[in-house]
Amino acid sequence: MTQDSRSISISPLNSLHIQQAKDSTFRLGNHFLKKHKQMQAGRETRLYIAQLNDTKIVGAFWMEIQPTYCWIRNVFVESCHRHLGIGTKLLRYAIKENKNMSYYCFNTPSLHPFYQSIGFDEVLADELPNSLKTRLLRYQANGKNLIAMRFTTSLS
Repeated sequence: MTQDSRSISISPLNSLHIQQAKDSTFRLGNHFLKKHKQMQAGRETRLYIAQLNDTKIVGAFWMEIQPTYCWIRNVFVESCHRHLGIGTKLLRYAIKENKNMSYYCFNTPSLHPFYQSIGFDEVLADELPNSLKTRLLRYQANGKNLIAMRFTTSLS
């Protein structure tokens, strides 16, 4: 296990390994997202993956890093592995790794409780950095029902 990864036991038979994807794991993480019809990460972003038994990718997300904030994108966990805390562990890992940043995400109302349970609170468009405000308003004008949220809790 490398310094930038953690293993977490989620059942007696399986261990969950979370890491920032690099090189071959970056390609595998993007393949996982593409397979599940999710937007893939660009090379200028950070991609995080969750693997069972250090082999099978079961969750991933990526974020854009700006000088003063991170924009969390495309958190996805395979349906058969949902409600096990994998998405929460992925996000907490990345937030701990990138301390002293503000974190934002856009999500649908159905995901509001998930993000709120991690420490995100809903924010108005006017409370977003200008580039995110412009994107949110454009998405909403195009009919997407999205909520902007900001991470407001500290993780120890």
